Amino acid sequence: MALVAAGLLTAVAAFRPLAPGAAPWTRLGVSLAIGLGVVATAFLASLKGRGRAEQLSFYAFLVLAVDAVGQLLSPFGWPIGPLIALLVAAVTIAEGLMVALGIAGWSASSRPRTPPRCLEWAGGPRPLPARDTACSSSP
Repeated sequence: MALVAAGLLTAVAAFRPLAPGAAPWTRLGVSLAIGLGVVATAFLASLKGRGRAEQLSFYAFLVLAVDAVGQLLSPFGWPIGPLIALLVAAVTIAEGLMVALGIAGWSASSRPRTPPRCLEWAGGPRPLPARDTACSSSP
């Protein structure tokens, strides 16, 4: 049941509900659902008679939580890649390589496919990568 909930929230996360410009009630609902999912699956994973599904659902909700933090911090220019890398490294130590590769694949599939835009700094907009043409016309 928890894996199904994680799958549904992953489908919802594909629409970036926590990104800037989203409705406040949507942001609140998705944040609450992800938080409750992490807490509930952590409790289920800590029980003595737990199965593999409880562990995997806990890791799925952790990926969703890290992605939610990335959606909230992306307007400020903070990258989410290092947090995902730390999560994958921790899961590799705790579980093994195959579970960590699954988490890396899950997190890579939930990342947005939009090209990076200019970041607003005190000195004005500056392009992130050299190949970004959206910022090249700005003075």
